[in-house]
Formats: sequence, structure tokens, C-alpha cells
Amino acid sequence: MDSRSLRRRRALAAAALVTLAAGTGGGLVWLIHVLFTKGLQAASNWAQLGSLVLAVTLVPVGTVILEWWRRADPSAASSPTANQVDHAHRTLAGLVLAQWREEILARRLDSPTPLAVRWRLTQLPVMDLHDHVLRPNPLRTLRGHGRRRFTGRTDRISELAEEFRRLPRRRLVILGDPGMGKTTLAVLLLRELLRRYEPDQPVPVLLSVSDWRPADEPLRDWLARRLTQTYPALRAADFGPDAATTLITQRRILPVLDGLDELPEEVRPDALVALNAATADDPLILTCRTAEYEAAITRLGGAVLTGGAVIEPDPLRPGDAAAYLRSCLRERSDGDWRDLMSALADRNAPITRALTTPLELWLLRKVYIDTGTDPGELLDTHRFPTATEITDHLLDHLVHAAITARSPHGNGDPYRPSRSWDPDAAKRWLAFLADHLHAIGGRDIAWWRLHHTTRIRLVHRLLVGLVLGSAFGSVGALAGALGRLSTNPMAGLTGGLVGGFAIGAGIGLMAELATQPAHASLRLRGRGRALARSLTVKLAGGAAIGLISVAVGELGAIPLTTALAVGLAGGLIVGLITGLLGWAASPLPDDLAQTPAGTLRRDLQLSIGRTITTVLLGGFVFGLMVGLVKGSMVLPLALSLDGAGVVLAVVLLLFVPARYIGTATASSVYLGTVTLLSTQRHVPRELMRFLDDAHRTGLLRQVGPVYQFRHAKLQDRLAHTYRQSM
Repeated sequence: MDSRSLRRRRALAAAALVTLAAGTGGGLVWLIHVLFTKGLQAASNWAQLGSLVLAVTLVPVGTVILEWWRRADPSAASSPTANQVDHAHRTLAGLVLAQWREEILARRLDSPTPLAVRWRLTQLPVMDLHDHVLRPNPLRTLRGHGRRRFTGRTDRISELAEEFRRLPRRRLVILGDPGMGKTTLAVLLLRELLRRYEPDQPVPVLLSVSDWRPADEPLRDWLARRLTQTYPALRAADFGPDAATTLITQRRILPVLDGLDELPEEVRPDALVALNAATADDPLILTCRTAEYEAAITRLGGAVLTGGAVIEPDPLRPGDAAAYLRSCLRERSDGDWRDLMSALADRNAPITRALTTPLELWLLRKVYIDTGTDPGELLDTHRFPTATEITDHLLDHLVHAAITARSPHGNGDPYRPSRSWDPDAAKRWLAFLADHLHAIGGRDIAWWRLHHTTRIRLVHRLLVGLVLGSAFGSVGALAGALGRLSTNPMAGLTGGLVGGFAIGAGIGLMAELATQPAHASLRLRGRGRALARSLTVKLAGGAAIGLISVAVGELGAIPLTTALAVGLAGGLIVGLITGLLGWAASPLPDDLAQTPAGTLRRDLQLSIGRTITTVLLGGFVFGLMVGLVKGSMVLPLALSLDGAGVVLAVVLLLFVPARYIGTATASSVYLGTVTLLSTQRHVPRELMRFLDDAHRTGLLRQVGPVYQFRHAKLQDRLAHTYRQSM
């Protein structure tokens, strides 16, 4: 929990205590007033009601407040037990392995076989002293073979994993030019380490560092936040309080930090300093482009990652490229490919210079092999005189090839797209998203950030105010009319309509919009006790709150039974809905790693529940009070001046904060953004479905709850195409 959340929780607890004390004091003042103005009998009746209120409220409400305060005090929270930490450790290892096994299959990194990229220790002055990085080998020294070396190949990942395990500090930096397979190596290495997982070994977890700002968020806080975002199961009660932070502090996490080069240039040196300060003796894997890493080290005056081995790839050999292409062709006739295979023997040919990285070979496979197209045009040196022009040609035709090559009706293909898409429209949509990422300076296609380049926030607030106002007014009018059915239903209807609309519109316009997706699980199996506990506390507290709001109000002319009915009805609605929502937001220990579609679905579930909460709670309670309290309260001003209305409004603000308002959730903003952008033909209406299919076809990759373009070069090329078309 961050400091802002701690302060907010403490403020809420303190305000609740003040409200409880004010309610009790107000009740005593009211009792004295009744005694002197209406006699002993009336005071006796109110005293009985006050006794009931105190009996019902002090225990549950006090318990809830103390629990809030306890959670707000980190020193008061008990630490997870050793068994809980071990359980969380084992669970996380299983979740990470399942996540990346699936992603490796989707990216076809093993199909037909990993490309033979050779890795070795760098010769650049960006690595710590050799003796600090590798253990000395006396036998090798005696034989005159020099110092121990670190070498490996992507297609022999088990051997490379063993080299990593032999590092004294198990700290590794993977360098390379764009397209050389740095992330691929990190992913395959992560899977191999988990295949031979040992309980005493840290769990490798791959995270993109593009959103980390060391000056604003310490490394461990950022790691804990990203862990709980990607693996919400770590927040389950089974693992104790703050399991993610415990795993990090006990050094049971091996961070695999991908893309240091994606940070702003001025931030990279700070990130390296923070890594050295926080994890000097902890295992770590870091990927970065060679030039960007060398520049960061230079800005630090030569300070390097302490104890970290730094490796970089050798250029691909033409023979390795030809062998990879033959394995991709498999049993198909390679008659159309003979000329290209022969051309690879000429090291100076543009096609040979182009196919020197895994990226270009993957592009060639997607554009020509998967579509069954003759690659002979690539040998035309008049049309493609340089390797750069060949790469640009492959990038420009990638989207069309990927969309048309994978049919949604392909039998036996578990990663086939869900439907057919128009290739030209798909390229236009992806180009817009690439430009959107360029504008916000990132690589992650996070659905909850899609609104950053639009004016949807203002439009959303106006629409939310209108929708909530209409919903509040409708429910409030109905409840108000029912409350005065036997006396003056029109006054109750009018008061409920006007007051409800004003309150709903105000909440909609002032609600703070969520910046992160929420989590919800509606599965009941194995969670019955948790649901019962949540409902018991919330219902008791809600009933007590409702009684306080009525007892303190100016309700002297209302029969005691009517006052009790109003208070209990409103309080029980508060308790029921907030109890259900609190239970639904609690993750399960077997929840899978987050996916973009999964986070959207869960946030929508909470959004629907919170919208129902807002409408029913606000509209019904306020409308019912308009119908039952004395006097005509047609105007919202009259309602706000009424004692009960004031107290109930304070209670609602304290116990039903903006996080329970469904229209302020990230998913509701996303839906509004997609609706707006789809009318401008920037994205499809079924954007999440399209992104999922783009992932299935290989255009995007999935990293936890976000998508990324399969390669930064693809994103940059699409963004360039979009800007040219404007």
C-alpha cells in the first residue's frame, strides 16, 4: 500500500470516528430537545431508539473502523508466515511458467526450432571486472586457456541456462542491436530456469521497464506493484498480507527486466544506479540495445552494473539463416527459394546483408513462407539496392500477410484468429495505435490508457453526469412517490426526480476517473466463508449507519417504526452491495496471470456492480427519504438542509467512496474512448477482439495485461506510415 493510500484510509477512518461521535452527540442533544419541548413520553421513545442504535452500531462500526486503521498502519499488520511465503513462491512459479509457455507457443518461438543466435561476453567497456563476474577456473588457468568464458546459443538454451546458474551473482545483461533477439533469449531463458525450478531458487518474472521512473518510485515498490498487477493471485488472503513485497524483500524473485532502452535517455543512468543500490547482490536479468546501454554507462562515468555479465550476439551466419529457412519450408517444395538460397552465399548481396538478424528472418517467414509467395522479387537489386529497403518492404507487407495467412477456420490451429479482418483496415488501426504510443512515449498497448490522446475524459464526465442523473432521478422519483403514496405522491415524485438528478449528475461530474484496471472474481466455489464474513460485517455496519442517519435527522413527526424502516432499508442496501463488491474484488490464490482481455472483463464486472450500487443506493435512499421525511422537499436545497439528508450524504461519502462508482472505472472510460475512436475509423468497435487476433497472428506480443508490437521496428514503421497519411 503506498503512502497516498495509507493517508486516505486513515482519513476515512478518522472521519468515520468523528461521524460516529457526532451522531451520538447529536442524538443526546436531540433527546434533550425533545424532553423540554414534547414531554417525557416522547423523550422516552427516542431514548429507546437511541439505545437500539448504540447497541447495533458501536460494535460493528467500531470493528470496521479499527480494521481500517489497522490496515492503514503497516507496523500493525502481521507478516506472512513461512508456510504462506512458500505457498506464494510455489504458486507464482507455476503461474509464470504457464503464462510464458502459452506465449512461446503463440509467438512460435520453438516452431520449428529456435534460430541459432550465438552469444558471448561483450568486448565493450560496459562490464564489471572479470573476476567479479565469473568464478575463476584454476584448471583452465593451469592449462593456459586463459579466463573462463561465457558463451551460449539460443537454440541450445539449456546450456546457456547452466552458464547463467554458474555466475556467482547470477546477474546478466543481454545487449544487441534492434532485431537480434534479446527479448526472445530472455523469454526462453526464463522458461528454462522454471523447467528446473527448485524451491530455494528465486522465481524469474519478466517485466517491461518502460513505465518505471526511479526518481518517483523505488525499485522494490515498482516491482511489488507490477507483480500484483500481473499476478493478482498474490493478493489472496491465503498468502498473508502483501505477499509480493515479502517475496521481493526475501530475494525470492529474479527480475527479468526487458527494454531498458525504452526508458527516456535521461532516465536510463538513474535506473542503473537504482538497480545497483537496490539489488547489488540479487539475481537480475536485463535487456537493452547496445548503443543505448553504452551511452548510459558513459553518462555515469563508467559505472557499470555490479557483478553483472554482459553478453551480446555475433552476427548471424549465412549458413545459419539458410538452415533456418529450410526448416521453415519443411516438406514444401523449395523451388521458388533456390535462387534466394544461392544468393545467401554472396556476403555482399543486399538480401544477405538484410537477413543478418532474427527479426528480418521472421519477417521473411511471415511475408513469404507463410503466404506461399515467391520471394524472387527480393533479389531485384534495382528495386531493392540496399538491405534497409528490403527490411522496409517486409515491414510494409507484414500486416497484410499476417492477416490473410491465418484463417479463422483453420482446423487444428489453437491460435487461429476468431474472425476475418480486412487487411487494409487492420493496418490503418494498428498504425493509429502505433502513433498513439509514439505520442505518449511508450511501447505498451494498455487499454486503460487509450484515452490519453483524446478528449474523452471531459466528454465522459458529461455523459456520466447525464446518465447518473437520469438514473438517480428515475429511481428517486419512483421511491419518492411510493413513500408518499397515501399523502402526496406527486410531491415525492418531483422531489425524488429533481434531487436524484442533481445528486447523480454531481457525482458523475466530480467522480475521479480510475487510472488502473480493477480486479473482480465472481466465482463462489471455495469462497463461501469469505462471502459470509464480508456480508456479515457490511450488513451490520450498513444497518447501523442507516439508523444513525435517521435518528440524528429532524424526524420528530415521523413514527418510530417508519424511521426504523427508512434507516434499515438504506443501511442494508449499503451493506449488501458494498459487501458483495468487496468480496468480488478479493483475488483467488489460483487466479491466472492477467491478460488484456481478462483485466477488461474483470473491470467491467466491477463497473456493472458499482453502477447498480450507485443507482440503487443513491436513487432509492434519497427518494425514499424525500417521500417520508416531513415537509415538502421538492428542491435539492431543501433536501440538503434537512438534518437526515446531511448526515446520510456524509455517510455515503465516507463509506461509499468514488471507487464504488461504476461509471468512473477504467473500463467505462475505455468503452467511451473506443466508441469515439471507432466513429472516426481509428479503431474497430470490437477493439479487444481485434487486438487478441493480432496477437494470435503474430503482429503483437502479450506481456501480462498489455500488448506490445512484436518488434519496436514494426511499431516505428507503422507510426511513420500513419503520420505520412495524415
